[in-house]
This record gives sequence, C-alpha cells and structure tokens, in this order.
Amino acid sequence: MTDLTSNEELRPAAEIREQLADLREIKASIDDSHMDFGFAGYIDRCSIEAQETALLEELNAAELREHNAAAEFILEGEPLHSGEAPARLLGAFLDKLQSLVYAVGQVQAGSATDRARFPRNVVAANRLYVQPQFVSGSFGFRVRVPSKEELGELVETGGETVLHKVCHALGDEDPSGDVMTLLSHSRVRSHYESIATLLARENVDLSMRQRSERGRLRLSSSAARERLEWLQQLQVTEETIERTGELVGGNIQRDQFELKAGDETIRGGLSQQAKEDLKGFHLGDTVTATLRVMITEHEDALTEQKSDYIAQRFVPYNTFPHRNEERQ
Repeated sequence: MTDLTSNEELRPAAEIREQLADLREIKASIDDSHMDFGFAGYIDRCSIEAQETALLEELNAAELREHNAAAEFILEGEPLHSGEAPARLLGAFLDKLQSLVYAVGQVQAGSATDRARFPRNVVAANRLYVQPQFVSGSFGFRVRVPSKEELGELVETGGETVLHKVCHALGDEDPSGDVMTLLSHSRVRSHYESIATLLARENVDLSMRQRSERGRLRLSSSAARERLEWLQQLQVTEETIERTGELVGGNIQRDQFELKAGDETIRGGLSQQAKEDLKGFHLGDTVTATLRVMITEHEDALTEQKSDYIAQRFVPYNTFPHRNEERQ
C-alpha cells in the first residue's frame, strides 16, 4: 500500500522544516490563547494537526532522499515500544530481510540456485548496512548497500535496484507479474514466506520507504496472513527445453537475451554460463539455446499463467549434439 503519490516532486528538507516551524507557531498561539472557539475551533485544530502530520511525512521522505541510505523500514505493533524492539524479533527480521535481498540479488545476477551458497559478488553488492532511525511510537532503521567506490567498480552494481524489488514484492497490495516471476524462484519464495510468517506470528506491521520514491509501502500483520494464504495457491513448475533460432538481442550487463525461433520470440535472463557463451556470438548468429522455463500460475481464475525463461547455455547450431532434431 502506498501512502503518498510517488510521482510528486519532493521539496528540499530545509523548506519543509521552515513550513513546519511556521505551522507549529500558529498551533502554539492557539494553545496559548486558552479561548474556546467551539466546534469550528476544533475543526481548525484538527486541520492544522493533519497538515503537520503530512509535513512530517514529507520531511521524512525528503531527509531519506538527501541521506546515503537506500531505504527505511519501520516496525510497529504489540511487541514494540517507542525506539525499542525485542532483540530476538529485530535479529530475526534483519536476518530474513538480508537473506531475501541476497536471493533477489542472485536472480538479478542471473545465477539463481536453490541450495548453494550465495556467490561472493552477490553478497558483496547486496550486503545491508543498518543505521538507527528514531520513529515516535515504533522502531525504525535505515539501510544502505555498498557504493561502487567501496566495491572498486566503475558503475553501480544494482544493490538499490534489488532493494526496490524487495520492497515492492513485500508492499504491493496486488502482486504484479514481476513479483510472481521473483516468487517462481524457490529460494526467493522461501525467504519471502519467512518474513510474512514472522510479521503474522508476532502481530507486527511493516512499512518501507525507498530513497527513489516518495510513497511508503506497507505490509500489515493481517495482510501478511493473507499473503501466506495467497502463496499456498501459487504453483510453479519447471522444465528444461532446447530451442534453435537467430540471436536477435542480448545484453550481458542487463542480463537479457532475445532469440527468434521460428514464429516465436523468446526473451529472458541469463545464467553465468550463458553470459560467458554470449561473448562468442554476434547478433544474427544461429544458435541452439538450453533454456530453463518456469511456469507460474495461481489457482484464482484472475491471474494469467506466466512463463519465464533463463538461458543456461548457448552453442553454435552446427556443433550441438542434436538428440531430438524434430523438437521445435
């Protein structure tokens, strides 16, 4: 759930603080007058307090944008007090959040696995650094990912993009096709489910804000329970196929390929081996691709079946050991 319109331009934090100070002066003058303005006065005060709340929310978003953190997380609910959280709960949440970020980062890098250790490059680029953040009546913290300078890279490694995907996967009211694609990977689904289970069991509400967006995303404990029920109805099947066709698109940095096989154009991601294979080809070459296909469907009749492809290998067509030449 998003609270603010994300496409509205954020004002500088200093400007918002100045407006807040003016508003609080007006509020204080009303309190100091000790006059009874009746119902009309009550309405005016409620309006001022609502405007103050909106300004505080805008200030929080502006400060995050001007900060080096990539996202902010706030936990609210029965076990939490102002500025305090049980160590067991906080430790469990941070551990599960980091694991989910690693799993999504592994998918983005085109090297998703079910059980093996996370690759070192994925761990390095998506390691979360936690910063305290005081939030009245709840417990908040901010996280950042390593910069390109810290990693010794010339370009950004995509850590903030991974956080963006994680926040929207958790906070979007209606999971999109992109979210379903992420959840088709068993490792992502497992860590995603563990966060929802923790929130549901502990009666904790989660809200998230990213530096790149003004709006705040939320996943309440009740919504987490509904999401767990939804996950139980999400069915994923996998198969490996071979397709021969013309290589019409490919971008190793963006983890993408495009293969025209007959009347069908197949697009998808790349495994690490497929990235290495692509370096030996040019657009227009005829190749045989080994593809991992993940078919995601939900038991409700409203969600369409979705197929996602990850290329495992590319080889020249004339060198492939064709076991099933009739296969299309």
